[in-house]
Amino acid sequence: MIPEASKNLSFNVELKLVPNHSSIENCSQKCLLPSEKFPAGVAPGSLSICTINSKQYVCFLFPMNNNFPVGYCAIDNCVSIKKSSECPENVANTLTHIRIIETPVEPFREIKVKINLNKSLFETSQRLTRSKLAQAARTFLSLYSFTANSTIELYDRANNFGIDSIEILSGECDSVVGNISAETTFFVESIRYLGTASFLNTVEIAGVDNVICELDKVATECFLHGNWKSSGINQSHNALIVGPTGCGKTSICHNFVIKNKCNVFAIQSSDMMKPLPGETEEALRKVFADVRYFVEHFQPLDLTVILIENIDLLCPADVKTSNDKSQTARICGQFTSLVDDLQHIQNGNVLILATTSNLELVNTALRRPGRFKNEIFIHPPNEREREEILILLLRKESELGSEDKVELAKWVASRTPGYVGADLVSLVNFANRERCKGGAVSNNLTSLQFYKQLFTDALKMVKASSLRGTDVSIISSDLTFDHIGGMESLKKSLSVSILSSFKNPEAFRRFGLQPPKGILLYGPPGCAKTMIAKCLANEANMTFIATSGAEIYSPYVGDAEKFILKIFNTARKNAPCLIFFDEIDALVGSRQIGTSGSDVQTRLLSTLLTEMDGIGMKIQSANRSSSSQILIVGATNRPDVLDSALMRPGRFDRLIHVPAPDLMSRQKILAVYGKKMPFSSDVNIDELAQETANFSGADLYNLCNEAALNAITKNLEADVISMEDFRNVLREMKPSLTVQQINWYKNFEKQHVLHSTRTEYIGKSKVIKVRLPTLDVDIECNLALENSRYD
Repeated sequence: MIPEASKNLSFNVELKLVPNHSSIENCSQKCLLPSEKFPAGVAPGSLSICTINSKQYVCFLFPMNNNFPVGYCAIDNCVSIKKSSECPENVANTLTHIRIIETPVEPFREIKVKINLNKSLFETSQRLTRSKLAQAARTFLSLYSFTANSTIELYDRANNFGIDSIEILSGECDSVVGNISAETTFFVESIRYLGTASFLNTVEIAGVDNVICELDKVATECFLHGNWKSSGINQSHNALIVGPTGCGKTSICHNFVIKNKCNVFAIQSSDMMKPLPGETEEALRKVFADVRYFVEHFQPLDLTVILIENIDLLCPADVKTSNDKSQTARICGQFTSLVDDLQHIQNGNVLILATTSNLELVNTALRRPGRFKNEIFIHPPNEREREEILILLLRKESELGSEDKVELAKWVASRTPGYVGADLVSLVNFANRERCKGGAVSNNLTSLQFYKQLFTDALKMVKASSLRGTDVSIISSDLTFDHIGGMESLKKSLSVSILSSFKNPEAFRRFGLQPPKGILLYGPPGCAKTMIAKCLANEANMTFIATSGAEIYSPYVGDAEKFILKIFNTARKNAPCLIFFDEIDALVGSRQIGTSGSDVQTRLLSTLLTEMDGIGMKIQSANRSSSSQILIVGATNRPDVLDSALMRPGRFDRLIHVPAPDLMSRQKILAVYGKKMPFSSDVNIDELAQETANFSGADLYNLCNEAALNAITKNLEADVISMEDFRNVLREMKPSLTVQQINWYKNFEKQHVLHSTRTEYIGKSKVIKVRLPTLDVDIECNLALENSRYD
């Protein structure tokens, strides 16, 4: 807070600011006002405190010439006062208040300062020590008048010895504004190096609390290590920040640096790479020499951080050409040598933070203890973390209430698996652009409904970064179990045993249950196995990856196995995810059945089993339980030819028989098609269901299509499908299934199902009959009915 003066004059104005005007160049602390706005009774050169956009500056007032634009002023804002909580928010770049200070300027008796340095410190002809830097800072401060809580910006003044700004931490003075005299006691409490401060990104971040916590632990260890050096303990605490593109690695590092007020030396790997041999090594040596000089000569109290972006470009793990190999070897050798030498700096807390999008691309020489001890992984945000990010991004949406913002964030988060922070920013920006194009809320929708509609459209256009540029098939589906006619018991079983583990994971955790890793859908052809997989993915809000043997197989040895790895790595990045293997029997058969392609299938089977067990996942994915959020669904018409290793619990936990539709299912399937197609009122669905025994779901779909074609063939003007059209088609059409096929799948289910139950009521007893086919045993359990309330 600014001390109140015994004499002062305050008045309000409204003048727009002209930045960097030639009239104030080389004129320290000058504020130029239009002659007609210059306050009466105030002498030119009077000291004042001017308020611009809630920031206050110490200036000397002068009237400007008549050639200056009307309604504008110019100000040299080199001496600013730290913002007070009582300062109101005003119009940006507008001078709104002037307070004249009429008390005389007195010298400070004592002053404590913090000196902020920039990169020009190392571009001067002579290197400064701490005492010489303090002397230079004192000389510069003697040119200004300031308060006890001011910051003096030098703005690249010639020969400023690398001093960017000087912060007044405290001072003893009898007046509001003071200066420095020969009697002033001058203390430099701390020195901070900001390098090129403009590169620091101060954007707010969310959903990365665990990463920030790990970085704070690294900083604490680094400070403790600085105290242990005197005991001869040398240990590196450098950290690699690893995460996919757009997850916020750079923003997290910048926020860490700003929060901890670190001294920052930034290295951009792409800028560091030079064309001629030796230039890159020389540039690296200069940066590390500057760090060593700064730490040893200025003895900063705060942590010194060397921030390296995309270190995999500077020290890659593998290169293709021999020339690149030799250059890379020299650069890596020089870099590792410089990193090792930093450990021997006495009384210096130096930490290297390096970022990379792929840990496997980083040279292994960097990842040993003593160089980069810590590897901090930033994984794609889960649903809760995405919700936190979206709440932050939706904070400025004035049309939504706080509760609506939370509900919208939760709704969008559940539909964006695999999206990283940058993807969510793009999604929100796209929705806002569409809102601006479409105008205000319309069509009698509430604000929340309107925004959900906006984001529904935006989700169709903005995809997750991990899904771009990949040859893995990602399918969007809006199918639900309501689109499947019949199979009520099957749908209920899937909802309880599969969907509930993904929709309500807390309930499963309470009982110590693990979600199923995989299910095998088997049954006759055309009975909706693929459709069930799509419904599962949509109902559970999971990414749906579909593949088949034709897509995986390759004429080149090893390519098929690599594609399997790519599928699972893509799934882990976009968890929760459902991987669907159609016709899995053609992909991985049984090792007991010899075929011409058995060697290829054996290798594929081995790769698939390894990935299903989670053993083959990359290190970058190994630190998170994303594998538990992956559901593998296989579909086959030949379950008997699958390898037994796939059929055990832990891989395919559920073997689900998708049967041919019975009479009731056929009725419901035809009723579903009846809603989509113009059936005549004379169409008897019950009669059609009776006449379509052994028809699969695909057969019934084909029946409806053929009936529609028959109606059009007879009359192009027809607008309904009559019962006669169905009868004409049924005379020609035969079912694709036979009784023998249907019975074969039923027998297979009896042999492989764990148990089957049937409930009967006999008098006042409830009898549960359990069949164990593998043991050929029937068990009966009698329960007395109490109050007749058993289902």
